Amino acid sequence: MGRLHTEKAVAAHLTRPQHLLAAWDELLPRLRRSRRVCLFTDFDGTLAPISGAPAAVRLAPEIRRLLARLAKKDLVLGIVSGRSLSYLRRRFRLRGIWYAGAHGCVVGRHGQPDHFLVSANERAEMRAVIRRLSTRLANLRGIVVKAKEASVAVHYRGVSRTRCRAARQALQEILMDFPRMRVLPGKKVWELMPNASAGKWNAIRWILRQESIGRRGQKLLFYIGDDVTDEQVFRRMNGISIAVGKRTHTAARYYLRSTAEVRTLLERLLVALP
Repeated sequence: MGRLHTEKAVAAHLTRPQHLLAAWDELLPRLRRSRRVCLFTDFDGTLAPISGAPAAVRLAPEIRRLLARLAKKDLVLGIVSGRSLSYLRRRFRLRGIWYAGAHGCVVGRHGQPDHFLVSANERAEMRAVIRRLSTRLANLRGIVVKAKEASVAVHYRGVSRTRCRAARQALQEILMDFPRMRVLPGKKVWELMPNASAGKWNAIRWILRQESIGRRGQKLLFYIGDDVTDEQVFRRMNGISIAVGKRTHTAARYYLRSTAEVRTLLERLLVALP
């Protein structure tokens, strides 16, 4: 698929992860020694099950209650998602929590203005890409172009191979005019990003700086995710990296089997944190 393959995780960094819940007793001393715990998590496929229709995804009330209780603890808590920032704000509506939308291109929290981690020129270029994609793909039934604050997703779940090939060809042709753009292939979706440095890890680092948490110090960073776009974070972070639903082909050090086990992890963190 040419350029559309360029962001796939490479085998050099892959590990054989441990089951996090089975290793929990080994992790507890490390957790209790940490002066500050930082917990970041993806949304789709992590806090809520994947759905064939992205608009149908729902956050379970119990998950939201657990996050609300965790937000009152002395930790840094953030949702890092490919969803738009406006969607995350509406869905969670929680104080004391960070949101990073559009795969980390824009961040914010309750009561504070949005902060873009990409330039105004890059956002303008992305708007031009969105207009061209919307025009070129309008007649391909089932292909959905979802614009966000500083990125765009092209969904092709349930689309025939013929339409998928046509969409891929159109996308490749458009990208020839925008050489700085990059593509993150996800689960039946292509995510277009403004540049090579934009991404979830960049957003997490920015949030940690706002919280005055540098590289040094006794912090413990958790990150939970399930998709190709989360592998960038797994490869770069130091801490507890957790892949949901993946036991192989991941750079994460630990795995959880399902969103139900993610809920169990949140419950255990709530008990363990002071």
